[in-house]
Amino acid sequence: MSQTDAVNAYRLFLGRHAESERVVHEKADLPITKLAAGFLGSKEFLERVLPPLSTGYPLPHFRVGATPDAEILSWAEQSLPISESTREALAKAKTWRQLLRIILADKMFRNVVAPGLSKAVGDLDHAMNGHTFSAEREIVGCIDHISIFEIKGWAA
Repeated sequence: MSQTDAVNAYRLFLGRHAESERVVHEKADLPITKLAAGFLGSKEFLERVLPPLSTGYPLPHFRVGATPDAEILSWAEQSLPISESTREALAKAKTWRQLLRIILADKMFRNVVAPGLSKAVGDLDHAMNGHTFSAEREIVGCIDHISIFEIKGWAA
């Protein structure tokens, strides 16, 4: 494991940056499977990421980027314990929701990080009803400036 793994795991699973460098250093010593299981079993994931992931509401990932960047896609493909078909599907993920759903639907990933996924998988499976949501579209955007009479930003 490395600090890069810890930083990217925070970005992917919680949609935010780590609280401090100290936390990154502590998590950098964990194997990727234990790190992922810890994030997926955390109260933060179960309360702030899983409900929006399964209901269609906005994910907290807008803090780290409107869409997953090439770095996070490459890291997920190379570092996570996922099947070859899932690795190929990651390249098609255009949104954070698609990326997380593709990873969480992978049977190999579920078996490896099972301790953290016990409740999350059941809730997500129920919400997804067997769909992979591969053709799903989302609106993403960013507010650049707010004043009393004007909001500037973009949406796509």
